[in-house]
Amino acid sequence: MVKFYQRLLIKLQFQDLSKMKKLFKILSMFSMFFLFASVACVNDDGAGIKFFEGTWQEALKKSGSENKLIFLDLSTSWCGWCKKMKANTFSNKEVGEYFNSTFVNMELDAEQGEGQRLAQKFGVSGYPTVYLVDKNENLILSSEGYHEADELIQLIKSAMKEKK
Repeated sequence: MVKFYQRLLIKLQFQDLSKMKKLFKILSMFSMFFLFASVACVNDDGAGIKFFEGTWQEALKKSGSENKLIFLDLSTSWCGWCKKMKANTFSNKEVGEYFNSTFVNMELDAEQGEGQRLAQKFGVSGYPTVYLVDKNENLILSSEGYHEADELIQLIKSAMKEKK
């Protein structure tokens, strides 16, 4: 693609700066279109965990009304393993099917707002950290570190068996 632009610029032999600026804007918009189009296609299949987009208090209410535990992911914007877990584990189809049908799923930034309060309450010492929490904000399970899809499902299923 770069060679295409180079050849195009050589052929046009710009005489004034305004033509070059105009072409640059057009090429930039063209590139941005393809960038956004490719990003939109990456995970458009609907697979993976669907995280609740309300507040923590709303998630607690939903947990009570649906009689489900809350699966809580506390992470940070700078955590590489958090990003990897989001991209590889939380986007997994089997993980999504199990978690979406079983839990109210919530992800929060552990350094902001309710996420910060919960990180302090639950004593987070590393990221990513996932939790199972009941409607009264009681901790059922806490697990730090990266988990592959099958490992996360087994971890959560084991905790659910122990809870019963």
